[in-house]
Formats: sequence, C-alpha cells, structure tokens
Amino acid sequence: MTANFITVVAVVAGIAWLALLGVSAVRNRGSEEIPHNLAPGLTNAEIETKRLETGQKAAIAFSAFLAISLPLYFLGELDRQQGFVEEFSAESISRGEHIVEEFACFSCHGPEGVGGSTQFVEQRSGVTVSWAAPSLDDIFFRYDEDEVNYWVTFGRGNTPMPPWGIPGGGPLNDLQVVDVVNYLKTIQVPQAAALEEVEPEITAQLDRLGNAEATMAAAVLSQEQTIADIESAPDEFNEFSPLADRADVLAERAGEGIDTDGDGVSDSVETELSALTVEIAALFQVVEALVMDPEVADAEVAAEAVSQLEAALERDPILAQNLAAIETALERGVVASPGELDESSLEVLEVARGEAEVLGVTGPTDVGSVSDAEALA
Repeated sequence: MTANFITVVAVVAGIAWLALLGVSAVRNRGSEEIPHNLAPGLTNAEIETKRLETGQKAAIAFSAFLAISLPLYFLGELDRQQGFVEEFSAESISRGEHIVEEFACFSCHGPEGVGGSTQFVEQRSGVTVSWAAPSLDDIFFRYDEDEVNYWVTFGRGNTPMPPWGIPGGGPLNDLQVVDVVNYLKTIQVPQAAALEEVEPEITAQLDRLGNAEATMAAAVLSQEQTIADIESAPDEFNEFSPLADRADVLAERAGEGIDTDGDGVSDSVETELSALTVEIAALFQVVEALVMDPEVADAEVAAEAVSQLEAALERDPILAQNLAAIETALERGVVASPGELDESSLEVLEVARGEAEVLGVTGPTDVGSVSDAEALA
C-alpha cells in the first residue's frame, strides 16, 4: 500500500512539473527577454530587506513545519513498524502453508500434522516398513525453533524425512524454510492438550523405571534361557529325530491291519502312536508329577519337587522364577485347615502355574491347596 502511494505522488509531481514547463514556454513567447547575466542586479536595499526577509520567513515556516511534522510522524512509527512485522509474518505464514501443501508434508505427518505413517525402505536392510511419522502440531514442545529449522533443512538420516533446504540438497532456500517453520508455529495445539497426550506415557515409563531391577533380571533370565535352548538344541534334535522318524513310519502304516473304530488308523498303529506320544512327552517334561497326601506329613515330597526344579535349571534357566515363586509360597503358606494355603500364597502359585503352562509343563488346572502346589512343582 505504501509503495503504491509513493508511486502516485511521483506521477502527479511529474505531471505538475511538465505542466509548469509548458506554461513557462508559452509565457516566454514574444519579445526576447534580456539574459539574466546582462540584466541589472538587485540593489543593496532590495537584497538586505525584502529578499532577506522573504528568505527568513520561508526558513522559519519550514523549520516550524519540521518541528511539528517530524514528532507527529514518529509518534506513529512504532505502530507502523508493528504493522509491518505483522504483515510480513502473515505473508510468511501464508507462503509456508503453500509450501507445506505443495510438497504434501501432511501426507506423511497426518492431517494438520497430527502424526501419521508412511512406507519406507530401510536402507541398511532393504526391508519395507511402515514408518511412524511424528506429529507436527506439538513439535515446539519437543524442539526449539533452531532445531526444527535444522530438521527441515537437513532431514533425518535413514528415515523417510528427506532434506528440504538447499544446504541439505533440497529445493527450498533459507527464507522458504523459515516460512515453513513460521507456519508450523500456527498449528501447535495448546500445552494442556500436549501434556494430556504424553502424561500417560511418562507415567508408564516412570513405573517401568521403578521396576527396572526386576525387568532387567527377567530380561537376563530370558537371555540365559535362549542360550540354554541354543546349546541344548543339538541334543534335543538327536533325541527327537528318531521319534519323528517313527511317527512318519507309523503314518505310512496307518491303513494296515484291523481298524476297529473305523477312523482310518489301524488298532496296532494307534497303540504305537499312544506309546510314542508318551515318550515325546517324557522327552520335554521338566519335572515328574508328584502327588501329596493332605492327611500325611510328606514335606519331603515338597522338597523333592524343589530338587527336581533345581536340577532342571541347567536345561531351563527360566524356571528359576517358578522355583522362587513356589519356595516363597511354601514359606508364606499358612494352613488354615488341612491342605489349604493363605490367599497371598495362592496368588503366587497361580502365576507360577500359568508360566509353567506356557513352557509346556502340565499340572493342576487350579491351585487351591498345598497338594496342588506340590503337583505344580
């Protein structure tokens, strides 16, 4: 708007100057005037009175104009500067929005930058994955402006985020990157909304940190079990392979002989398959089932169960947590009546029973007494 006003003033002044020259040319037609250098000069009286006073009056009037107009002009200068800042900011945001739309930034980062995903070929492995693109509507709660400018300019290596700035090999100059950053500022969610979204994760991580020691112990135990599985795999394969071969032979002979129940498998093969499954179950059985009599003092049987688990630790280190749980339950178990345990011990034993089932260890479907605990052991 200011530039247009100045242009109009300049054009009007030019037209007025041309008109003045034209009027002067018309007036000068007729008799030739005496050149100024040949005309008689002004007298001292004229120079020191009328001409001097006219010049002084003009100087005073111009000084008064400056004294009044300049302060008035500068009184509004701050507002004009702020207006220019707002105008430049609005134009920068508009340009940034256009760039974001042109390069389809929200196709990865989700509508309005709420977060999304995109397909990406991981360069080191060549595997195509669905990569989670972070949200942009809360990015200034995670990074400051310089960091966001850097990520936009140079991208993030080995991720779907490419460099967009010319220094990083992209198409945008420095001012365009600033425009994008300025636009991203306008789509930020309120701080309360951002906190509401991340607080559950923070709480979960704090809880995880509180259980770090137990988590690390469980992770170490899991790795020990993995190592034990790898080390025992050749022996288990050598033991299981002949059983598998026998199962193949029995499958080929399924139709040979008498088939009393008419299910397509002869009676002799069914008998041999039953015996084979017993051998296979014994191969993978961790401990032997023990039966305790609630009416008889048989604490040595419980000790035997614990001994079996201790012996199995070399093959299955992960059983250590089950062993510890059972020992704790037996130590804390309070017999309210013959063959019963207190509630806390039952909870520990039930957890141990569930973990044993995952490992393929058969046992009681419910733990409600000492005998069930010993059967589980």
